[in-house]
Amino acid sequence: PCMSNFTAPSGTVLSPDYPEGYGNNMNCVWLIQSDPGSRIHLAFNDFDLEAPYDSLTVKDGETNDAPVIGRFSGAENPSHLTSNTNTLRLEFQADHSMSGRGFNITYSTFGHNECPDPGIPINARRFGDSFQLGSSISVVCEDGFIKTQGTETISCQLERGKVMWSGPIPKCEAPCGGHYSTPSGVILSPGWPGYYKDSLSCEWVIEAEPGRSIKITFDRMTISRCRLAMNTSNGIQKSHSRQ
Repeated sequence: PCMSNFTAPSGTVLSPDYPEGYGNNMNCVWLIQSDPGSRIHLAFNDFDLEAPYDSLTVKDGETNDAPVIGRFSGAENPSHLTSNTNTLRLEFQADHSMSGRGFNITYSTFGHNECPDPGIPINARRFGDSFQLGSSISVVCEDGFIKTQGTETISCQLERGKVMWSGPIPKCEAPCGGHYSTPSGVILSPGWPGYYKDSLSCEWVIEAEPGRSIKITFDRMTISRCRLAMNTSNGIQKSHSRQ
């Protein structure tokens, strides 16, 4: 729906007709309301709005004049958001032409003496299930991914009178290039398991000890064009792909 109130402890907010693309001339409002004394956490799972004409505004409160804590457009997933009150107001506006895929946002509520559930980051493993004040969690990226946001361990702490994580929720992504010297490993295209972006030029170097050779196994490969340049002298092998 284009207008709705959410009162369950957790749920999902979708743009109209997601993921097929929303319509034109839209002005939608969603209210997420939790119990008094609690707060709300937003996680953006997918986000694609026509920039800069279509936008999503998140306000910390129920009324139209509530403080704005985020305004987003474009195709990049916004970072997680946390309210200071027990109500969030989401306002979505689309102009008269063109549209993006839309958005998929999950929310969860939590008490004032705990941090929001960080979920299990994509392409990673999480260690630790307590989100109470003073607890910690650790995130380890799966093979082939590197941490592009946050640190390996974050703690739930009191900062400026608010209970919050000590840093951003860690994010693991496949890098565009790198240097590998471990005995084995995994190389993934940027954006894996999704599609890679346009206009990329990535280079990976795999280096073995002198006298040892390197074996590459292609488990899966689908690209528009590919050029591989290999130099096996001194145990170095390069793979260069250009989209």
